[in-house]
Amino acid sequence: MASSSTTALCQDTIAAIASLDGPFSCAEVREKLQSESSSLDGLTHTQARMATYYRIKRLIKEGWVQVKAGTYGPKQLYVVTEHFEVPVTAVEVDFPTDNHQQNQKQEITDKLREYHSEMLSLQGESEEYERLYQLYPDNKESYQASFQETVNAKWKLVGRIRALEKQLKRMAQ
Repeated sequence: MASSSTTALCQDTIAAIASLDGPFSCAEVREKLQSESSSLDGLTHTQARMATYYRIKRLIKEGWVQVKAGTYGPKQLYVVTEHFEVPVTAVEVDFPTDNHQQNQKQEITDKLREYHSEMLSLQGESEEYERLYQLYPDNKESYQASFQETVNAKWKLVGRIRALEKQLKRMAQ
């Protein structure tokens, strides 16, 4: 588990990486951050690239991301590790003692953890389909539909995770 400072620093980066499918580049993460987050606003292109690279390096240091074997230089790709997890937002705030609200928060948090586990499972499944394609490109047709179903399921799950995280934020206010 990463330290809270790493989680706070990289939370939007982690969310951007979680929404990408398969191996990703620093440029893909930067583009995602620039389109969906304000964390890189006001930075020049070079500064945004360096900030994104720094964040990915922090995630590598924490063991959440690793360099994909056989890639290097400007075309370097990264993959998430089994330790990668999308944080349940940075809202570990003390909620009011109202039992009803506490119960709701607990139910939402439990569901969020369930979705995170399912997301890791789907990530592994999609990576396996990609591996199969690399090993047996002639048989692509036999697993293409299953791969597409997995990708679609991941996107639905990302939406559910975002909805629950937004609700937890609202409850924290």
